[in-house]
Amino acid sequence: SGCVNLIEAFRKLVAAGFKPTTPVEFHWYSGEEAGLLGSAAIAKSYSTSKKPINAYLNLDMTAWLQTGTTPQIGFVSDRTDSNLTAFTKKLVSAYLTGVVASNDYCGYACSDHASWNSLGYPAVYPFESITEYENPNIHTAKDTINFSQ
Repeated sequence: SGCVNLIEAFRKLVAAGFKPTTPVEFHWYSGEEAGLLGSAAIAKSYSTSKKPINAYLNLDMTAWLQTGTTPQIGFVSDRTDSNLTAFTKKLVSAYLTGVVASNDYCGYACSDHASWNSLGYPAVYPFESITEYENPNIHTAKDTINFSQ
């Protein structure tokens, strides 16, 4: 679901004629479940070459809503930048009706944002829910679009 949202963001920016004043990159990684292998390799390469990064937005899982709950985006507070997170939370209330921006916590390097944050790059990780209402089908045979609610 994160990949689809990333493609949609790219499509919308192109359709709107967006001309960034600083480079904007869209990344897809492999090896996340095996230890953030793809993002760690790219982040390390950028760090080694001193490539400037203004912000890293991690879109991992973005499509689950547990039946009977209020739509919310869980903003992961660990291994993220608090200023970037606060700014991104403001975007939720400005652009999404009926969606709550909530605080959440992973407790470990749970997605690719951690690769960037560990090297000093500001990262934000909005997640499809808070942990309490996390998709129970993650990493199972039912982890398909047919089971998004």
